[in-house]
Amino acid sequence: MLVHATALVRNVVSSSHFVGDDLLAFHAARTLPLLDHLTRPIDVHFVPLHQAVSRALTWLAPGDFPAAVQVLVALHLASLLALFVALRKLAPSPLLPFVIAAYGCHVYLGSLLTWWSAGLHRLGHLLCASLAILGWSRFRERPTAGRGLHVIVACAAALGFYEKALLLPGTLLAIELCLYRRTLPSSRRAHLCLFFATLVTSVAYYFLSRRFVEPVWTELTRDVVFLAEHVRLSWIMLLRSTIGGTYTHTEVSLAVAAAFVAWTVARSRWNVATWAVGLTMVNLELACTGMSATRSRAWSHALSAFSHRYYTEAFFVLVVFVAMALSEAHRDGARADGRAHWTRPDLHTARVLLVATALTVVVSVRSSREWPLLGPWFYPAGPVVKGYMDRLSAELKAHAANGRAPVFVDGTVPRTIQPFVGYGARHSYLLTALGHPATFRPKGRGVYRIRDDGTIVAARRPRATRK
Repeated sequence: MLVHATALVRNVVSSSHFVGDDLLAFHAARTLPLLDHLTRPIDVHFVPLHQAVSRALTWLAPGDFPAAVQVLVALHLASLLALFVALRKLAPSPLLPFVIAAYGCHVYLGSLLTWWSAGLHRLGHLLCASLAILGWSRFRERPTAGRGLHVIVACAAALGFYEKALLLPGTLLAIELCLYRRTLPSSRRAHLCLFFATLVTSVAYYFLSRRFVEPVWTELTRDVVFLAEHVRLSWIMLLRSTIGGTYTHTEVSLAVAAAFVAWTVARSRWNVATWAVGLTMVNLELACTGMSATRSRAWSHALSAFSHRYYTEAFFVLVVFVAMALSEAHRDGARADGRAHWTRPDLHTARVLLVATALTVVVSVRSSREWPLLGPWFYPAGPVVKGYMDRLSAELKAHAANGRAPVFVDGTVPRTIQPFVGYGARHSYLLTALGHPATFRPKGRGVYRIRDDGTIVAARRPRATRK
């Protein structure tokens, strides 16, 4: 996974840069008081922790896109570690490392690293969700107030990054249902109380966020036909990604997935319940994306089923229940010390997962080259934006190194990058967001202007008019 992360970062840094929502957050961090910035929603998202991390980045590493990507990768790796430790307690299996490795290298990760704001939403949320599951596993071992508080705080922190963490209590309850027959009757009441505590936290957040988000963003689509079609398209994309392809081989992926489910059910009948609750949670994750739109905007959100970033949390939930199903499948072969031993089917499955992980790494790294910035529909806009930003930053650093504080004539950024920076965005806005101190005034002596290629030149002095 470290090799995968290194190659992915190299590809992303070479083809992407900060875009619209990123720059909005950075500009707000530079111009708004702390409390106003933290409570400022990002469209539908009321995410104070997301804003806090963006604020820290813009002051500690202003305009530094490689540093931002490294932060996202660190969140991802920390999430994988926490999830692995949690699932070792909840769903021990000799195949667990392969499952976590395959998930950690999934094909859609590159699309998150190319967009700071979208990546921070999801990777920050999933780190907190992994910590909540880890806390739940510790609470199951010994129910104490401190361990229960750990789960509640992690759930609240996940909401601070992404409102889809509203479904996290449901995921915890689904995990508990999978472990129902392993749970002592005397412990079930404590587990249920903790579930309701996390549920109350989510409900409180929901009503609090409605006070800050504009009403146009709070309306939900309730068209069952539209949501069913959205979920269907989303499952097609999920199944295609299981073998590394993005738009092909749906039938092969469906056959592989069906064979895997049938094998786990054959090994343990209890997996019928495991897959029932697990797939229900995945469907809810997928449906929530389609619900977050009014019916009048539904046509645009139909495309969300083909947007790469929306699959991260669905993959997360899916991998949790894949691990639960594998644990049940191998439970009969457990040793007396509680550790599962390797059987011949285990070895065959491990080989398949190892090959799948290797293929996933290759395809994921290749995809990070093919999907710069926002996805394949915007290619080659990524290199265009990056080239402009890099040249502008280099020019500004050169002026700063020479001890000159350039004074600029303000103007609009080139049309070629306005779709990604903001339509009608001005240089004063862009430089403020990227953390470059600059002064803007009308044309005059010693004033510079920024050309459309990002280079800095002296502004032409206005000609004197004859009297």
